[in-house]
Amino acid sequence: MACRSTGWAMLGQQLRQEVHDLALVAQIATLKRGIPFMHFFDGFRTSHEVGKILPSATRPSRAGG
Repeated sequence: MACRSTGWAMLGQQLRQEVHDLALVAQIATLKRGIPFMHFFDGFRTSHEVGKILPSATRPSRAGG
């Protein structure tokens, strides 16, 4: 809880796909706006899931239609 007072934006995920997708979002937001992000997730859970993730470039974009 000490991290809350740093002024950083925090992203927390549970699923591997979310971790993958929001890492890209955090990187872009940091580069465009200069907002530092703290991206955290459960490493044990994400490393032991059986399902595969789809790379962002191969999935259809919701914004694109």
